[in-house]
Amino acid sequence: MQEKVSIIVPVYNAEMYLDDCIRSILKQDYDNSEILLVDDGSTDSSAEIAKKYAKKYDYIYYFYQENSGAAVARNCGLEHACGKYIMFVDADDLLKSNILHELVNNIQKDDCDIVACGCTVFDDAGQSDEHFFEESFSSTEKGKSFFFEQLIDLSKHHPGTVTTAIGVPWGKLYRKSFLDKYELRFDCNLKRAQDNIFNMYAFENANNISYYDKCLYMYRKDHISAFKNTPEQLYSVLEARKDFFKLYPDRLTKELKVLYKNEVLLYLFVSLLRSIPDEITDKDLLRLCHLEIYNSIVNDCDIKTKWRWMCYLVRNNKVRTLRFVFNFLEGMRSAKHRIQEGVRRCF
Repeated sequence: MQEKVSIIVPVYNAEMYLDDCIRSILKQDYDNSEILLVDDGSTDSSAEIAKKYAKKYDYIYYFYQENSGAAVARNCGLEHACGKYIMFVDADDLLKSNILHELVNNIQKDDCDIVACGCTVFDDAGQSDEHFFEESFSSTEKGKSFFFEQLIDLSKHHPGTVTTAIGVPWGKLYRKSFLDKYELRFDCNLKRAQDNIFNMYAFENANNISYYDKCLYMYRKDHISAFKNTPEQLYSVLEARKDFFKLYPDRLTKELKVLYKNEVLLYLFVSLLRSIPDEITDKDLLRLCHLEIYNSIVNDCDIKTKWRWMCYLVRNNKVRTLRFVFNFLEGMRSAKHRIQEGVRRCF
């Protein structure tokens, strides 16, 4: 008999996509699953759509909570899940019909606590496969460094155009007994990167992690919002990273330390330059210059040249130059992205 898979879908104002999402789950060629639809206080017709399916199918369950965020919704699903394996699906995404069958076979074959796959990125203009690594492998073969390095730097070991990476909660199976044993849940206090931090602890405690190099999850690109993070939200992610490395200091290898330092500076400069509408105040600069985590790495030879120059500008209060440099780098990044998108749509 097939082992049961609990599919947890956080739902918030997803009326445009939810029906298609649920239908893609129902089309699986795997016969033993349950679907937990957790309504995070939707104000559109998402609740009606979810309740309709819960009424029609005895293995679909509807839960409601006041608007509290995806992390709380996923935790709610975990508390009610009865399956041997857990899969998370975003309400605006789709599943290919063989994802459950393929990932269950893989997690059983390799005796894993976690198995992950690649994805197909799609929007109205078309779709393209995105592989997170160059080939299939498991942590018993290569260790866990590949997984952790991509958690910190999305482009690390990524063989193609980077839209997303291994830190997402979807496109994976987690062994439920493993999550319960280590009390692994999403941090409800984080406003961003809850999934990435969750996977840091999951990857650390997993006996074995497998990456299966097939694109079985359909990731909708055109729903990505232009939401701008506040400095406090970005700082909270850095604090969560710091707490993890304090608990697991041996995980901070030389290579990971370099990636981590550059991520710190990326977050700090982005929080200053992207989330402040008009101009950086002296108070903001002083706040950055006196952050312990900033001062511990500004003179480090491992940081990227662009961050070393920006550190110099901060120390010398060159605000206008700093903003110009940052905007130039952002413009170059956007231009590169547009070129890649143009190439993708042509093919």
